[in-house]
Formats: sequence, structure tokens, C-alpha cells
Amino acid sequence: LEVDALGGGLGGDHDGGVVAEALDQGGADVGGRGAGDTVGAGVLFEPGLIDCLGLGVGVGAVEDHDLAAELGLEAHHACGLSTAADMDNVSIREETFEDLTVTAIVTGGIDENGGRAGDPAAWHESDGGSIPVTGTINIMLFIDAKLPEGTLTRALVTCTEAKTAALQELLAPSLYSSGLATGSGTDGTVIVSNPQSPVYLTYAGKHSKLGELIGRTVMKAVKEALYLQTGLNAAQQFNIFSRIGRYGVTRQSVLDMLPHIESAKLDALSAQSDLVVMTSLYVHLLDQFSWGMISPEDARKAAGKLLSDFGIDIDLLGCPENASPMDRLLISYKLG
Repeated sequence: LEVDALGGGLGGDHDGGVVAEALDQGGADVGGRGAGDTVGAGVLFEPGLIDCLGLGVGVGAVEDHDLAAELGLEAHHACGLSTAADMDNVSIREETFEDLTVTAIVTGGIDENGGRAGDPAAWHESDGGSIPVTGTINIMLFIDAKLPEGTLTRALVTCTEAKTAALQELLAPSLYSSGLATGSGTDGTVIVSNPQSPVYLTYAGKHSKLGELIGRTVMKAVKEALYLQTGLNAAQQFNIFSRIGRYGVTRQSVLDMLPHIESAKLDALSAQSDLVVMTSLYVHLLDQFSWGMISPEDARKAAGKLLSDFGIDIDLLGCPENASPMDRLLISYKLG
């Protein structure tokens, strides 16, 4: 894959002095190994690859550190991102304001590895093992300005916030809890600045134009990359089970609980617009209850009203006595 999208944004004479700042690295394998040890598609680059023609990105099977040599790079000066995503599904987005250009290059998949910060983990590195997991969001962010190290670090924070905001707007679920995903468990990010640029910036937070451009490019690129790789978009998510599935209410669980319902009829109902909208409101109620923002009694009353307004007459107090308040809400939804 040859990416030549930065000619305008990173124009000018950039020689071997251009420094690639790798602030965070990840891969498609949840282990203590570097990208050079992980089998998968990878991206490696080093100072000197950014020039007046754009950016050359080498992609191949990352099996060992010989890949750097094959690409004409010195391994100790190169950094890499590994992924199982198809490089044809890369998204490249660019935003410019006056003399500043920011470009985001993203590949992604979160359907098999989406998680929320703080979710229960599967292993501890001191155990000496690892659990291979597919699915990752890799971001390469190019900023055509000179940024000190502290600003690069702040740019990483803004970039990560933008990725999480994109996932929130897509309602991407965590696969390890009932929460919305904040990323995958193997995300990687590389921030590249241009130390030869006459533009010197010291702040990358959301109040600055640099922060705004980072947010806009990353959000757009993350959404597009996830759509290209896995089809994740608003249309795919317009289904009751896409909305409430993270709380364990799945197509199969409903069929198991109510075997008299025909699967074809359930499939038709699951995409019915009024049901999807009502389910969305119900899930937001569940979220606020789980966050401690709504009391059990208020949640019960609101859930009953939502179901009643939709013509579903369910007695939430008729659930098993040992059921928790959350279980009562979920059982009532399934029965309805």
C-alpha cells in the first residue's frame, strides 16, 4: 500500500531529520511482544519517509524484525503497528485551518475486541502468557507543525478522546461488560509532528484549533474505517438487539425465554423503527441506573411507563423475588 495523501498537508522539503514520535503502540496480539513478533498486517516507518511527495507506508506480514530491513529501515529507528484489518479498508481524513494541517490514517475493527476502560481483564502479564485477540483500531496522526514533547502527549489524549467519541456515537458495545466500548483491547496510536515546520504549537487540547482538527479528523477516520472493515454504521445498529444486546438481551435469549415466538417474526420486529426507538430509551434508562444516576424505584417507575406507553402492560413487581433491580428491568423488557 502506497499512501500519497499528505503532499498538501506535509509539503515542503522534509529530510531525514523529520522525527516520528511513537507515543503509544499496540497490536493484534494481547501480549508483551512488540509488533515485530506478532503475525499480522503491519505498518513500519522511520525518519526520512516523510518528504515532499507524501508518506510511504510499508505494509506486510510482520513476522520478525527482518521486515524493517526488507523495507530499507533500521529496526531501532522504526516503530510499527500490527493489525488483522485489511489495508484496503484504510481511512484517510485531513483537515486544514490557516497554516495548520492534520491528517489521520486509521484502520479498525471492534466487533471482536471492543471493550470499556475498567472492564474485567483476562490475564496478568506476570503470568508469562497472553491471549491472542483479533480486532484493533490503529491510528497514525500526522500534524504538519512543530510540537514539543508535552504537546505531542496532549495530542495523544485528544486523539484518544476522539476515538472514544466516535465509538460512543456508533453505540459500539463492550464485549466484556454492559457498557459502551471506549476502544479495543489492542489499540495503537502513532503521533508524527514536523520539527522543521515554521509553525510552532504548544497546546493540543480541545480549546485550540489543533485540538479541534485532531478531533474532527480522528472521529471521521475511525467511523469510516470501522464501516469499511466491519460494516459498523447507523443502519447496522438500527436493531433492538444492537441497542440492548450488551445487557444480555440477545435474539437467542428472547427465543429461549419465549419459545412460542417465531424467529422470522422476531427478526422483523427487531428492526421495527418504533421498537428500536423505545428500546434506545429503555437502554439509556438502564445505563443511568447502572451508573448510579437513577434510584431503583425511579428506574422501575420510568421503565413501567415506557413499556405502558408502548402498549405493553407488564407488572415489574411480578418478577422473581430474588431478582436484582437490574434483572427485574431486563426480564420485564424481554416479557414485553
